[in-house]
Parts: sequence; structure tokens; C-alpha cells
Amino acid sequence: MQQLVSLDLRMNELLGIIPHSLANLDFLSSLNLSYNNLSGEIPMGNQIQTLDPSIYIGNAYLCGSSLNKIIQTIGAYSCLQTERDALLEFKASINDPFHRLASWRGEDCCTWAGIKCSNQTGHVVKLNLINPSYDWSTNSLSGEISPSLQALTDLKHLDLSNNNFSGSTFPKFICSFSKLEYLNLSLMGLSGMIPSQISNLSRLQYLDLNNIGYPFSYFTWSSNYVADIWCLSHLNSLKFLDISGVNLHDSREWVQALNMLPSLETLYLLGNYLATIPISLPIVNFSSLTTLYLADQNFNTLIPAWIGQLTSLTDLVLWNCSIIDLEYSTKPLSSLRSIDLSENNLTGKIPQNITALLGLTNLNLSNNHLCGTIPMEIGKMLSMESLDLRMNNLSGMIPNSLAILNFLTTLNLSYNNLSGEIPTGDQLQTLDDLYSYIGNAYLCGPPLNKSCNNGTFVRGYSTTSDDELEKVFLYLFVVLGFVFGFWLFFGVLMFKRKWRYRFFKIVDNMFDRIYAFVMLYFARFRGDASK
Repeated sequence: MQQLVSLDLRMNELLGIIPHSLANLDFLSSLNLSYNNLSGEIPMGNQIQTLDPSIYIGNAYLCGSSLNKIIQTIGAYSCLQTERDALLEFKASINDPFHRLASWRGEDCCTWAGIKCSNQTGHVVKLNLINPSYDWSTNSLSGEISPSLQALTDLKHLDLSNNNFSGSTFPKFICSFSKLEYLNLSLMGLSGMIPSQISNLSRLQYLDLNNIGYPFSYFTWSSNYVADIWCLSHLNSLKFLDISGVNLHDSREWVQALNMLPSLETLYLLGNYLATIPISLPIVNFSSLTTLYLADQNFNTLIPAWIGQLTSLTDLVLWNCSIIDLEYSTKPLSSLRSIDLSENNLTGKIPQNITALLGLTNLNLSNNHLCGTIPMEIGKMLSMESLDLRMNNLSGMIPNSLAILNFLTTLNLSYNNLSGEIPTGDQLQTLDDLYSYIGNAYLCGPPLNKSCNNGTFVRGYSTTSDDELEKVFLYLFVVLGFVFGFWLFFGVLMFKRKWRYRFFKIVDNMFDRIYAFVMLYFARFRGDASK
């Protein structure tokens, strides 16, 4: 493999010595053998000596000049004994069926998988044990989270997400990590209350408690809840917050509390049983928000006016929140790049001023009750990449200006009351999926298998197609045949006296026979009953 440029075998359970043939790979520019069980001397060679010596860490029985460089850089056994013991105690309290912590042995815990230490102090500053498979059945840790971890006093980054710690509660000792900047406990199966002491993490910039009680169903009442929503208002450094799936039903002032976070840029709230949202705020303090994702709530109200004051907002999602009206000011929202208001109770027409959002790339208003026509000025939104208006009550023709949206890659107008000919254009012709238009009985033209008959329409309805004409002629011939046959038969009886006499005689005889049959049947029935 003389042409090999990159080789990555880190974090496995490889044994033995490193083949000396690696030194002959003159094009090798990237190599990583860290965190295995390799042993022996590291090969020497012109190319291999140019690589960073950190590619060998986590192999306790490797030796050579490259490792000596690492020791000179970070110091021999830089891990503090108290923190090493705390990590080993944590390891002893959990189940590791996939041997993810196999490298946790030896004196220097700074070389263990998922551990990072400070080059200046030797303190553990990062513990990252995220399950990369996002599946509890694979690579998942389980058991109990030992409080011994509170010995890691300089910890800045803690990620235990996607591991199966079901049955455990929120580890309160985490609230003592005063230097913590990153905390991810999502999808861990933890139950119960999120303590108010979380407010002690004043340096926290990233907090992800998304579905902390996974497995979680939006159709069942979540057991996770925040003791006091106002405790989050003390996290002044927070930039990212995701508490989706946490029960906030009783947190009536959740907006007022989160409004106290001036640095907040991203907010995710999905399936929190929220039933209230204020229409206005005296002062909008979290104006740094760029992403506001509210989904699967039950607000049953208008779009809050304070959203129009989020001058940095680029992504707005109010999906399935029982929003009942589509009103906002386009001027302060000119920064918007994506709007998703799908699966609400929006009524009325699509506002014309929505087309003033010239930087918008995604607009989703599907599954609502919008009526009227698609704004003709939609062709001004030249940055549009995705437009979804399906399952509304929109009528009229599709604006021809859609054809000039050169970046449009996704279009769905299905299940409305649209009519007329589907516009054509260079970009629209690439969107030849007929499912984008189905459910509109009076649309015609490609990609639908329905001709427009020269494109003429009356009151929004297409002229009769060949199939419809055949149906009209069929009904006409049936009616004419019935009328002709009826008058032919009775006309003959009317003018032919002899035929009329015979016809009614046959009818009388038939009636007499039926009457005799019925009377005979009843007579037999009565006779059998008397016996």
C-alpha cells in the first residue's frame, strides 16, 4: 500500500507491535494508533518521524523517542492521583459490555479514552463518554453515576449523553462543577427533578438535557421536570439550551425566565406540555437568539409580538403549537433564513409582506387552514430553496414567478384547491415530482398526466378534457335512448288498439297467477301451523 496517505486505527483493541513496514510509506501524512493495546518500539523512518507523537498515546507498553517527546511536553504521569482514583471508582460503578473504557488503566489517566487534561496543571478538564452510535443497544454504558466524579474540580466539559443510566436520577453533584462550560446529559434515561442548584453553573455556555429521560414518548407524561424555571435565568453565559421533553407544564413564566439570558443564541423546546406564551414582553433581553425552535406545544394563540424584536433571528420554528394567526413585522425579521409554521391552525390569506423576506431560503406553512391565492410577489424571494404549502385551502393559479426561483430544490403544493396550468421554467422542470401537485383537481400540465386544452380556463376551472367529454356524450346517449325507447313502446300501444288489448291482457293474466300463487302459499302455511 505504497500510496497510502491516511491511516486511522485509534480506539480499538489492537495488540502487538507496530509493523516496521509503516516506516516505508513515504506518502503517509496522517496516522492515528492511539488508545489501543500496542506494545514494543515505535518504528523509525523519514516520513513517520514528521508525524505528531500524540498519535501513539493510550498504548501503555509502547516505547521510543516519539513517546519521550510527549513526556517532555506534558510531563511524566501528569494525571493527578486523586482524579485518577475518582475516575477508576466511576468506572467500577458502571457496566461497560462493549469495553469502551478498556484504555482506563495505567498511571496516566490523561491518556485514557475520553479524558483530556490541562497541559499546565494536569487537572482533568474534559470527560467525554458520549455514545456515538445513538443507540442504547450498541456501545452504551449503564449502571450508576458515581459521585466520585466531583473530585474533578477543574472539569469544563462533561458529556455522558446517549448512554443507558435508566433508573438513576439527576446527579446533583454535577451542580458543584463551578468551572463547567459544557454539559450534555441528553438521552440518558434519568428520571425525576432537575435541581435548582443547576443555577450554580454560572460559566455554563452549552446545556443539553434533551429527552434526558429517554426512552420518552410525547403521548405520555414526562417524569422529568425543572424544580424552578427561574433557576435557569442565572446561567448568564449560556449560549445553547435544549430542554426538549422536560415537563414545563407548571412553568407559566418560562419565557420571562429565559428572557434573562442575554447571551442565549439557540433555544430548543419540543414536547414540554407548555400551554402559555406571552404575546408581549416589556423588554426583550435575549435578543442574541439566532435559532428559536418551539414544537409540539399547545399555545392556542397568535404569534407573539416579541418574536418580531429578535433582530438576530435566522431560524424560526413554531411547529404544531396551535398558532392561530400569521402576523408579524417583516422589518425586524429581515435576518430570517428559515420559517416553519407547519401543523398549526393558521387561517386567512398568506400575508403579502412575507415576500419581503428576500433572504428566506425555507418556508413551511403546510398543514394549516390558509386560503386565498399564493402571493404573486413570491418570485422576489430569489434565495428560496424549499417551499412547502401543502394541505391548505389555497386557490387560484400557481404564480408564474415561481419559475424564476433558480435555487428552488423542494416544492410541495399538494392537497389545495389550485387550478390552471402548472408554470414551466428551467428550475421548475427539474422538480418533476407529480406528488408536489396532487390533490388539486383543476391543475393541469406537466408533470401531471392531464392536458390543459390550450391552457384556457373559466373561473379557475379547466376546460373539459377529452375524458370528461366522453362522459358527457355517454350520459347524453343513455338519456336519449331511454326517451326514444319509452315513447316507441307506448306510442305503438297508443295507436295499435289490438296490440294494446293483448298487452294489458298479458299483464292481467300475470297478476292473476301471482295472486293465486300467494294465496295458495298462505293456505299451505296455515295448514301446517294448525297441525
